[in-house]
Amino acid sequence: MQAWADETFGAFEAFTVSGNGAGDVLLPDDAKSGFYTISWGPNHWDNERSGAQIIGEDDTRQPLGWADFPGDTASVAYGVDPLSDPAGSIRVGPGAGDWSITVSPISELPALPETGGFNAYLYAGADQPVVFSTTNSGRVSVQQFNGVDSTDSILYQDAAGTFFAGPSVVNVQLESVSPWTRSAN
Repeated sequence: MQAWADETFGAFEAFTVSGNGAGDVLLPDDAKSGFYTISWGPNHWDNERSGAQIIGEDDTRQPLGWADFPGDTASVAYGVDPLSDPAGSIRVGPGAGDWSITVSPISELPALPETGGFNAYLYAGADQPVVFSTTNSGRVSVQQFNGVDSTDSILYQDAAGTFFAGPSVVNVQLESVSPWTRSAN
């Protein structure tokens, strides 16, 4: 999986940037595809403008790469949809308080588990009908990318869809801190 990820999305040395409030983390040329993990300080969710967003080189917001989560950390893959413009930066909202962002290559993502949180993963399995569900109210959004064709497999809480055969990158995003569970449909 790691060799596929490096060949498809590139490899670079992971790096970390910290800040307080609004800020932009510029992405070097070799990090136009990757994933970032953001950690927020206590009470960041008190301000609705505390999220982070991938900004394209053309200074437009990209729908893939948004981290707006009431928990303490979240990770999101970016630059994996071949239809999107190259990523230029990660923009952190003015209400974020203290934050730290680590940007890493796709090959460092963990394998998709049976349960998890607001994170990005690698999937190496076969075609599989699946259901993602949460224990609390809130939407689960799941997107799968193979670096060639983009798919949007599953959109809402307790929704069913089909994972396509890997290797691929999977973003799982939540509206609540409740963990999600993946099961066969």
